[in-house]
Amino acid sequence: MNDMNHLDPAFDPRIADWLEADPDRAPREVLDTVLAAMPSIPQRRALRAPRRFSDMNRFALIGAAAAIVVAVGFGGLVLTARGPNTGHGDATPSPVAPSPSLPALTKQLTSGKYGYVIRYPDGWHPNLAGGTWLPGTRTMWGDPALDVIQSSAARLVAASQPLADGQSPEAWFQAYCAGDGVVTDACRTYATTWRQVQIGPETGFIAIDGAPAPSGSIKPGGPIFDAVVVVGGRAYEFKLDGNVDRRLFEHLLAAVSFTTAKNSPIAGASEMYTSPLYGYSIGVDPRWTIKDATVLIDVPSATDAQVYDDIKVAGTDTTIQGAAWDLAGRTFDQFLADKHQEALGDTGIPENCRGLDVSKWPEVPIGTKTGRQMTLCNYAEFYVESDGKAFTFVWGHETFDTTQHLDMNDLKSLLRTVTFPSS
Repeated sequence: MNDMNHLDPAFDPRIADWLEADPDRAPREVLDTVLAAMPSIPQRRALRAPRRFSDMNRFALIGAAAAIVVAVGFGGLVLTARGPNTGHGDATPSPVAPSPSLPALTKQLTSGKYGYVIRYPDGWHPNLAGGTWLPGTRTMWGDPALDVIQSSAARLVAASQPLADGQSPEAWFQAYCAGDGVVTDACRTYATTWRQVQIGPETGFIAIDGAPAPSGSIKPGGPIFDAVVVVGGRAYEFKLDGNVDRRLFEHLLAAVSFTTAKNSPIAGASEMYTSPLYGYSIGVDPRWTIKDATVLIDVPSATDAQVYDDIKVAGTDTTIQGAAWDLAGRTFDQFLADKHQEALGDTGIPENCRGLDVSKWPEVPIGTKTGRQMTLCNYAEFYVESDGKAFTFVWGHETFDTTQHLDMNDLKSLLRTVTFPSS
C-alpha cells in the first residue's frame, strides 16, 4: 500500500464531504483513486469405438443418442478462508430479508454434487452442473462444471472441488491465486490482500472485487465479483457478473449453507497421464487402470488392442481411449469426413446410431483447442487437430446400463485438461 502516500492531496477532503451525506456507496472518483492505489492481485484463476467399425461389438449400443447439456457460465478467482473450516451449517438456509434496494431471495438451489444450498431471486433460472470442477483447472465460459443461476441481467456461477490429499486450505488458495503460474509473494499473502466476506456461516475472501468483465460476460466492461472459501475439506468458488454490485454479491453469499457433497467418479483426477506413444497428456485419478498403446494407430496390420491407450474409470463401466492419426496430407475436415464414412459404411451399427452429418458435429473444448464430437449412441468420439495429427478420445462402455457410464459432461471436463506434444 505504499502508493497511498502518493494520493491526490484533494482525496481526504472528498472523503469528508462524502461522509457528511451519510452514503451507502462511494462516489466514482473516490473509488477510482482508491483502486489506482491498490496493488494488482494475480488472477487464478474415456472407450473409443474401434478404428474398424466392424469390430464395434466391444461396445453395447443403445437406441438413442446421448443428449448433452452445456451449462452457461465462467469461472475465475476465488474467496479464501484464513484457515480450515469445520462443520457444514444448516442444509437449508433461512430466507434472507431484503433491504430496500436488494431483491428478496425466494427461490432455492441445492447442489448435491458440490455440497451447498443457496437462495436466489425470483426470475433467475438455475442450471446444475453436468461436469466436474477438477483439481488444478479453471472454470471457463460455458464450462459444464459450473452450476449457473441466471437472469437476463445477471449471472451467478458456482463450483466446488475436494482438496488434494494432505493439501491445506492455505496451499489451495495460493494455488488458485497463481492460476497457471508460479505462486508469487502476492499469492502467499492473499489473506491480507483479499477482502473478507461471509459465505453463509463461513468466512471467505473476495478475490475479484468489481474488476471490468471481459468479452463473453453478460455485461462486457461491467463488474465481476469472485469469492472462495474452504469448508470441510472442500474448496468453493462463487462468481457474479452482469448489472450487479458488491452489495448484491454479498447478499447472495449470505444465503449459502453447506452440505455433504457427492463426488463424481472423476473428482480425484489430480494427476496427469502422458501417453508414451502419442505424447498427449490428460488428467487421471491415480486409482484408475491404464494400459498404454504399443503400436501406432496408422499401422495397417495393428489391432485395436494394440493401438489405443485405455484408461478405465473406476466405479463406472467406462473406458476412455486415446490415440493420434497422422493426417498424411489430408485436411482435418477431410479426416472427419473419412471417419464419418467409416461409421456410415459399417453394417453392424444400427441405422439410428449412425450419427449426424459432419457439419452438425458439435464443437468441444479439448485442452486449449477446439475439437469435434461424433456421437454414435452408446459411445462417442472426440477429435482435435494438433501439429499435423488428429487426436482421438473415445467414450465407450462395457454395458447397456447408462447409470454405470461416466457422464459425458464429466468426460468433457477431463478433455479440458488435455495438453499436446510440441513439435
